[in-house]
Amino acid sequence: MLDSYNREINYLRLSVTDLCNLKCKYCMPDEVVKCSHDDLLRIEQLVTIVKALTFLGIEKVRITGGEPLVRRGVVSLIEQISPLVKTVSLTTNGTLLAPVASDLKKAGLRTVNVSIDTLDPILYKQITVNGNLSDAIAGIEKANELGFELKINSVLQSGINENALPSLLNFAVENNAVLRFIELMPFVSAGNYFEKHYIPASEIIKKFDLEFIEYENNCNYYDFEGKKVGFITPISNKFCYNCNRIRITAKGKCIPCLHCMKEFDLAPYINDEKTLIDALSKCIKAKPEQHNLSDGVVQTNMYNIGG
Repeated sequence: MLDSYNREINYLRLSVTDLCNLKCKYCMPDEVVKCSHDDLLRIEQLVTIVKALTFLGIEKVRITGGEPLVRRGVVSLIEQISPLVKTVSLTTNGTLLAPVASDLKKAGLRTVNVSIDTLDPILYKQITVNGNLSDAIAGIEKANELGFELKINSVLQSGINENALPSLLNFAVENNAVLRFIELMPFVSAGNYFEKHYIPASEIIKKFDLEFIEYENNCNYYDFEGKKVGFITPISNKFCYNCNRIRITAKGKCIPCLHCMKEFDLAPYINDEKTLIDALSKCIKAKPEQHNLSDGVVQTNMYNIGG
C-alpha cells in the first residue's frame, strides 16, 4: 500500500512486549511502569493483525520489544506468521537468545539483529545497568552457528563507545555478521542522555578515515581495513523520504512513525477483519512526510514502541 507521500509501506515492526531484562540508559528510565499480562495483545491477536496487513502489502515483519524474548509465545508467533510474509526478523539484546535460537530457526526465523554497544564487560554492564556481556556473546555465537543472517547494531554514544569500531567490527566479522552503528536518538524517558552523548556518524567516519562503499536499506556502508561497516543516521541525515515501515505496539497501538504523536488503537477492530484492515489503512495514510525531532517533537520512550 502507498502512503500519502507515495511511499510503498511493506515493513512492519511488531512489538510483543514493552518489558526488557536490561535497562540501557538511552532507552529505559530509572522507574518503569510494568505492563500487566492483560494489557498485551494475545499471540493469536498479533497473528490476526499480521494477516490483515498482508492484504495491504506488508511483506516483512520484524519482531521487537522491549526485549521480545521475554515474551512467552514468541516462538509460536513466528511459527504462525512466517508462512504469511516473505521475511520474519528479530531484534534482540541477545542475552536470552542462545537457549531458544534453535527453536526460533525451526519456527521460520531467518534474520537476527543483536544490539551490543561494546565488548568491554565492565562498560557493557554500565550501559545496560544489569547486563552480562558473556550472555549476549553466547547468543551471537549460537546464531552464527545456526546460520542465521546476522547483524550487530551498536548505538553511537560520545564518551562511551566512540572508539569501539575496530573491536566490534573484528568481532562481527568473526561471527559472519554485519556491523551497523546507529545514531543515538532522543527520548523523554532517557532524560538528558541524548544531550550528553549524541555524536553524529560523520565524526566516526572522519575519525577512522572510512571510505564509502554503498547505500542500502537506509544504511551507508564504508570500508575499514577491508571490512564493511554501516551507519544509520536518523538525526544527522534522516532518510524519511523512503521510509517503508509502520509500527504496532504490544498493546495494539498502530504508530505510523517512530517520532509521530499519532496512534491508532486496533484493539476494538481485531475481531472484524474488514474494519481492522480499514483502521490499518488509515494509520498508513497518516504517516507523516518526515519526523520532526529538530523541532522538538520527541517520543516519550523507545521501549514500548518497537524501535
